[in-house]
Amino acid sequence: MGDTDKLNNILKKSFTPGEIANAIARNHITVKADEDIFLTNILRFCHQNTEAGFNEGYWSDHWDYNLDLIENYLTVYPDNIKELLFEDNSYRFFDSPARVLPRSEKYVIHKNEVRQYGAIVEDEIKNGYKGFNKKGTNWLKIKPEDRKEFDYATAPVAKTTLMVKLISLALNKFATLDPYGMGIEMEGGKPGWNDAMNGLPGLFGSGMPETFELKRLIAFICDTVRLKPRLFIPAEIYGFLIKVSQVLNRAKNEKWSDFDYWEAVSTLREQYRETTRFYLSGEQQEMDTSEIHTIFMDFAEKVETGIRKANGYGDGIVPTYFTYRASRFTPVITGDGQPDISHYGLQKAVVREFEIIPLPAFLEGPARMLGTMDKEAADLLCKNIKNSDLYDKKLKMYKTSVPIGHISMENGRIRAFTPGWLERESIFLHMEYKYLLGMLKAGLYERYYEEIKHTLIVFLPPEVYGRSILENSSFLASSENPDSQVQGRGYVARLSGSTTELLTMWIHMFIGSNIFTCKDGELQLNFNPKLPGWFFDEKGVVSFKLLSRCTVTYWNPGRKSTYGENGATIDSIEVNDGKEIVAGNVLKGDLAERIRNGEIKSVKVNMV
Repeated sequence: MGDTDKLNNILKKSFTPGEIANAIARNHITVKADEDIFLTNILRFCHQNTEAGFNEGYWSDHWDYNLDLIENYLTVYPDNIKELLFEDNSYRFFDSPARVLPRSEKYVIHKNEVRQYGAIVEDEIKNGYKGFNKKGTNWLKIKPEDRKEFDYATAPVAKTTLMVKLISLALNKFATLDPYGMGIEMEGGKPGWNDAMNGLPGLFGSGMPETFELKRLIAFICDTVRLKPRLFIPAEIYGFLIKVSQVLNRAKNEKWSDFDYWEAVSTLREQYRETTRFYLSGEQQEMDTSEIHTIFMDFAEKVETGIRKANGYGDGIVPTYFTYRASRFTPVITGDGQPDISHYGLQKAVVREFEIIPLPAFLEGPARMLGTMDKEAADLLCKNIKNSDLYDKKLKMYKTSVPIGHISMENGRIRAFTPGWLERESIFLHMEYKYLLGMLKAGLYERYYEEIKHTLIVFLPPEVYGRSILENSSFLASSENPDSQVQGRGYVARLSGSTTELLTMWIHMFIGSNIFTCKDGELQLNFNPKLPGWFFDEKGVVSFKLLSRCTVTYWNPGRKSTYGENGATIDSIEVNDGKEIVAGNVLKGDLAERIRNGEIKSVKVNMV
């Protein structure tokens, strides 16, 4: 078989670019052009198909990096915000072959206590429908009015804008706040980032990290939704939004209990899921974005109330997790007087009242909270954390949690791990780095630069770390580990988000959180570094690549920090070896666009 035939066999069906690259390498195929150019030319003739499939559950945090991606894009292309949010009508809804059961099917009695077991089941009705491929990609469809038999394979796909998708996401998460209005429920059978806490969903667990992400998402919607005066929303989402808003206002005006509000909104959520279970009607509701803004401002107030309440359970450190115990419940009996048994094999129950059980302190909640706080409150939280058992005093690093040996094994497999190992009381770099990033976002620069001397891997002693300090790990064994020989050593147990967190910190440090902005329709490039004096060399110089093409050199002859009352400030910017000089720290219009387009190769930023 020739080289062309080998590649054609791959191209005849769906493929990934990686398959082409692997085939070239594996079969020693010679291509005339550079491999990247060769792949680019192939992809020009291809149709991109985003595929997704259901595996084993719905992790409660698998939505909360969406906003990070949007914000990263807008940091470089702020002038495209309307196009991004409102003008691309190609966004779809994944149509899963599995579904989350309503409370009436998953609240069950086990050893005289109510638990949430068997939350996810295969949707047998949907999987039996004509044209529905449970093993492949399915997108939620619109049911044609002129067909008696609904065919998933030929029905049109429901599409909308990114703004509507964000509204739908925030609405669904808002409607999933726990019975005390604090954390977001783990009602889909899986926990959040720390998946070793896999027992929490069964204990009606909820997480504050997701609440802080919801707060950010709601704020983003409030800040941007009025960029357009009107918005078309699928009728089902519109109806859900209005009903939740009405319940929220009634609960506030009539002073409902937290439980009664939770009961009403949870019922609306379950009704909405059933309405959208198989398809959308295709009907659109035009809505004034000022009304959407008002509704989400009310949502923001409710979320903030829950955060304040959660802080009251944390003794200076906001809790990461809550669990709930059904203090009053009614066993469900069938019409013939027999126990009503769920698909899980246990008798169903209706919960009448919950009591809260806060878990010990974990780092994730505070790490995600920091970026949403003002500087003074954030500094106090950091002090409390450093004075707690979240801080490893021997290693001068931050652990996933305080000691948890006293909590029930029912909380998850984390209790089976050795202390200071894997997710249990170790230094998980992803979360420690997220905590450090939170310090930067809160403006705690002095604290941040003291902390990184002991927390960033590049500053660690290699003989302790046990591997190259240019390489991150999943986790470091903490001083809680009973084996002193492994304390401080790095281990790779799974993929880590630490690299992403570090890159984000790097951007904040070297250029600031808002690289490009738009003012009065004009693009601006902002140089707002937050660097300590010791980052500059003996000549007062530090440099980096901006967007991989432009070398930016900071000249700071006094080697002063670029923050604080006596910090260095930017006096002028020299472009292309001083051919153009601009006063201040901002490049505007054509200069900013040329740097973004890669047309300017060097910039010198002068500080005084």
